[in-house]
Amino acid sequence: MDIALDIFLDALKDSAIILPFLFLVYVLIEVIEMYSVTTLKAKHMLQGKFSPLIASSVGLIPQCGFSVVATDLFSKKYISVGTLLAVFIATSDEAIPIMLSNLESAKMLVPMLIIKFISALIIGYGVYFIQKFLERKKVVEIGSAKDFVKKDNQENNKSKENKVVAEKTSEISTTKTVDKHIDETSEKHCHDHNDCEGVESIGCCGHHLDEQPSKLKRFLWHPLIHSLKIFLFILIVNLILGTVLHFVGEEKLAVALGVDTYWQPLVSALIGLIPNCASSVAITGLYVAGTLSFGACVAGLTANAGVAYVVLFKHNKNLKQNLLIVLSMYVISIVIGFITMLIF
Repeated sequence: MDIALDIFLDALKDSAIILPFLFLVYVLIEVIEMYSVTTLKAKHMLQGKFSPLIASSVGLIPQCGFSVVATDLFSKKYISVGTLLAVFIATSDEAIPIMLSNLESAKMLVPMLIIKFISALIIGYGVYFIQKFLERKKVVEIGSAKDFVKKDNQENNKSKENKVVAEKTSEISTTKTVDKHIDETSEKHCHDHNDCEGVESIGCCGHHLDEQPSKLKRFLWHPLIHSLKIFLFILIVNLILGTVLHFVGEEKLAVALGVDTYWQPLVSALIGLIPNCASSVAITGLYVAGTLSFGACVAGLTANAGVAYVVLFKHNKNLKQNLLIVLSMYVISIVIGFITMLIF
């Protein structure tokens, strides 16, 4: 009984030290979120040649709400898969506040963010340029096929062809007009009423990112609730670690996990795919405790995208594409983890 009480008190003490710092960080996040989410949800911000850069930068903000918003935009075809991957890779969820609360791990925070940012840029722009190349190739192939058909039938079906072209042109013009009207109406509706369909506006702690709560609720209540939830996750992790360390021993645990072994990124990245804030808390907690290598920590946090994976499977109906995205994130995270282990 005394042993259990000692383990609990030690875990509570270690976790309570972090709570005030978490609260201050999440107050700051709410301020950033208030001015950034609306901009991020504007579909034109995450299109074009700057989209991977914007996605990589926004993803660094320690809040899984941005990855959730990006996932819903992807399901509505507003952003490309490259942009989505860039947001996922850059996202660290709860890792930054936890790493900052520990002096030793805080020293590695900047290197971790640089690694994730560069990785997000490389993958984001890599996929972006591949998609652009495939789109141009498809356009050229379609154009060549049309030219062949036109030349083959020009003499015998000239009048019929002209008629078809005229009808097609009219149809395209009408479609564009209708699409533009629908798009403008949809944007106006979302802007005016803040009730766009879907859960893209749901943040980690369950509140709506696009709602208009009172300042007291937004800047005090939401950060407090979020901080207490993360505090609970940290307390559970510390209880588990404390119990294991007591009965197994710190040295034996380090040997069992093998801080310097190369299988850690495989397991850490798999944990990172768990769609919950607890996964990033557990990964960061193990790293802060010294039982997880820096490379494995980076691998796990790269794979982690908060609850965005749940939103992906719920809103994007292309199951094969969803599975490919998750598998890609797992492989990318492992590769980044191994490279990090070789550097650090």
